[in-house]
Amino acid sequence: MHQMVEISGTDRERAKSFNRRVVVEALHRHGPCSRVELSRLTGLSPQTISNIIAEFLQAELVHVSGRRLGRGQPQVDLALRADAASSIGLSLEHDRLTGVRINLAGERRAELCEAVTDPRPAALIPRIIAMVTALRDGVTAAPWGVGLAMPGPFATDGEAFAGPTTLPGWGELPVADRLGAELGLKVLVERDAAAAARAEYLYGCARGLRSFFHLHFGRGLGGSAFTDGQPLRGAHGNAGEIGLMVVEPGGRRHPGGPDGCLEAYVSIHALQARLAASGLQTIDPAHEVVQDWIAEAALRLRGVIVTIEMLFDPEAIVIAGRLPQAVIARLIAALEPLPPSIACRTGRGVPRVLAGSGIAGSPVLGAAALPFYDWLAPDPQSMRKPASRRRHTGA
Repeated sequence: MHQMVEISGTDRERAKSFNRRVVVEALHRHGPCSRVELSRLTGLSPQTISNIIAEFLQAELVHVSGRRLGRGQPQVDLALRADAASSIGLSLEHDRLTGVRINLAGERRAELCEAVTDPRPAALIPRIIAMVTALRDGVTAAPWGVGLAMPGPFATDGEAFAGPTTLPGWGELPVADRLGAELGLKVLVERDAAAAARAEYLYGCARGLRSFFHLHFGRGLGGSAFTDGQPLRGAHGNAGEIGLMVVEPGGRRHPGGPDGCLEAYVSIHALQARLAASGLQTIDPAHEVVQDWIAEAALRLRGVIVTIEMLFDPEAIVIAGRLPQAVIARLIAALEPLPPSIACRTGRGVPRVLAGSGIAGSPVLGAAALPFYDWLAPDPQSMRKPASRRRHTGA
């Protein structure tokens, strides 16, 4: 029997939480603003802005940064008190563990990176705990939480998706609960592609975009549709796993996904296999092997770009990840001419495909922002609660 789901309205407290996030995001994106400017930027009423700012001033999350003299009552500029709060982000990959502590403005206050040779939970969980402890060193106030970015897909059955582009042993583990119990902090887990998309939205090339799709080169190829400040997650957090989409039925074998799937051709794993076959290790954009891979990847991606545009109607598609920036630039150039799609229109403000921002768009920074989002606003999916749960919780 299907579980009943109620479509809930946004009650007062949840609306207030969402509005908090909108105000913080406006201050983060635009810098010091007056209450009048915040009302204009956010679409919130002057009274709502005044109430939120009063709450933030009391909590010392914002401060008065200046006054503007002119006709009538002087306007007060308000700015984030950047170091009033902190959060920790972690990015777990096959070959490295990266951690960062950021403040409310997204500024990096501490960073660590360690090589990984054994990515299984038994080996990595103690190292994760030690890294979080080190990132908290010298900080008296507890961080608002920990965000963890890791490759997907999540919550899949069996070994069909276990392979060189996924992390062994993590699929069956309740990661957030396990780490949260060890750390005494709330832990939020996100796919690396979605975390990278969040970082591009907050700090990178997508800062001015409301809707975009992020193609993320980890070891495999992930994706994330990002709209109005949130990734589309789907039922189990796997929306956007475009690398597992079959582009050639019965094509190249890919352990960890269907044969002929996109990341069998378009991924760092696929590129490294080509390099290894030629006795090479370094991804040099000038090398013939890399250039051949770029040509094949572009051929495979052209149709995928159109499919993404037809499905999600994004303002742009961002290509980023652990590929060298020079390789990404050559790959984007090789995509031209792109096939026509609904994205072809006069007056476009940005190209159909953009290169990501490097470190500014890294999954670890997007993961670090998760606790702030969690505190400032509920996940939009929390507006849809199973009816039985709503009755049980009294929500």
